[in-house]
Order: sequence, then C-alpha cells, then structure tokens
Amino acid sequence: KFYQQNLTMTKSGQLALEYLKKRGLDDEVIKTFRIGLAPQQFDSLYQVLKDSNYLELDMLDLGLINKREDGYTDLFIKRIVFPITDENANVIGFSARIYDNNDPNQPKYINTKETFLYHKGNVLYNLANAKGEILKNKRVVLHEGQMDVIASYSAGLKEVICTMGTALTDSQAAIIKKYTNNVVICYDADKAGIKASLKAINIFKKVSSIVFSP
Repeated sequence: KFYQQNLTMTKSGQLALEYLKKRGLDDEVIKTFRIGLAPQQFDSLYQVLKDSNYLELDMLDLGLINKREDGYTDLFIKRIVFPITDENANVIGFSARIYDNNDPNQPKYINTKETFLYHKGNVLYNLANAKGEILKNKRVVLHEGQMDVIASYSAGLKEVICTMGTALTDSQAAIIKKYTNNVVICYDADKAGIKASLKAINIFKKVSSIVFSP
C-alpha cells in the first residue's frame, strides 16, 4: 500500500505513471497488478515501518531494508515495484525495475532475496490472478518475465504466469499441474529462449500427463 500510494498520490509518481502508460499499462492493469513506486529517499519505507513499531530485525528478515554502518536503507529506491504474491494473493516479496536511469551499472531489476516467506523456485508470478482463468480455459501460458505477463494480460490473455528470473523448477511444474495439464510455452524466439523452452519441456516431462505447446 505504501508503494501504491507513492505511485498514485505523489508528484514523483507522475513520472513513473507516464513511463508505465507509455509501456501500454492503463489504470486497470496497474491496479490489478498492484504496481507501486519506491521513493527516491533512501530510507522512506524504513521510517514508515519504524514509526509503526516494526522491528529492524523483521524488516531485514523480510528483505525490505539493508543494514549499513551508519544505519538502515531501503532495498528498493526510485524503482517501479511489482508485488510478488503466493497462490492466495498474499504479498511475499517484490521485484523492482528502474525507469528513469540510464546507468549501465544499475541492474534493470532488483528482487527480494530468499526469505522464510519467499523462495523464488516455488513462486509463479501472477498465479493468484490467473488461476481462475487457467481452470476456465484449461491451459496456462508460461512467459519468461513479468512485463510479458502484464502485456499479455493487457491484450486480453489472462491465463498467464512466469517464473521469477530463473529457469523453471520441478516445484513450479508441480504447482502448474495442480491447475492444468496444458502448458503453452511462450518464451523469446532467440537462441536463449529456445534453449530455455527445451529445458522447460524436459522438466514438464517429469510431471506426468502435462501436454506442452512450444
């Protein structure tokens, strides 16, 4: 909620909103995916949580802040923030993207580290939103990245998910099987995408009865 309010209710959020809308995301999509903005100040979230009597140790354990010699800083600073949820729509982590920085030394995305809540090998982005559509359409479309998922959703394809910056795992394939046996792999058509598709197919072969459509 803090990140969402910063995106929609501040002056700094207007630039980020303009960026998102140039990428084809309208207000409905931004609301559905609960997209927000981490402020430019280095400790904004830390101060809000501290004022609400949350412990620094808990903030560290959840991967929200970093500890320095002179105090604490937010993990996400001046980035568009995408909440990562479990199957029941509970927020368990975040992925944060640069939008106003051409520094080649800055990673495009920073993700929540592994925590007791968030294990990226067990998480499928957008599954909570998509599972009803997956069951209705009796298939799932597996993308490589979050923006691919959001773009497909914006175009009307709702049964879309992706892994969190890593190759598909056995655990993720087993989660998919709970909802459908029909998987459409929609990775990039370059060499890396083809290689990743073949790896995913081999993992799905370990899970009986899954039909794959590369």
